[in-house]
Amino acid sequence: MKSSRSPKRPARGARLARPADLLLEGQDILSPFAVGTWPPPVDICETSSRVLVRVELPGVDPSEVSLSFQGESLRIQGVKREQGQTRKLLCYYCLERRYGRFDRRIAVKGIVNPRHSRAYFDKGLLTVEIPILKDRRGEVVEIPIEK
Repeated sequence: MKSSRSPKRPARGARLARPADLLLEGQDILSPFAVGTWPPPVDICETSSRVLVRVELPGVDPSEVSLSFQGESLRIQGVKREQGQTRKLLCYYCLERRYGRFDRRIAVKGIVNPRHSRAYFDKGLLTVEIPILKDRRGEVVEIPIEK
């Protein structure tokens, strides 16, 4: 037989969970204190002449970011540091921004020329432009016959 009583309430005088405890439970967002890296959010699009990769990195110093291209993969690595804060954990009510090391690999489809790529920061947005090479496979090429 089921009880019609309401869910159990904490005993009078019991310590209630802090809002930060509830928000942070089971989430890896204390990256300065956690092991591993986090992936920054990206947008990837293509124009007729290039692949554009836009990465949100607000508050990141451009000198803390490295870009590399290997095979068909663009890799973005770096560190986002907390500015002017000590490593001592304060009583946060909400902590959604990530700090520490980040690492993101992005598969780039098609034939591109990473040697002529360019990257720039603008208001916390890293943009990487990778030129697309014309695919000559399947192109019909007339070959004259010599007499």
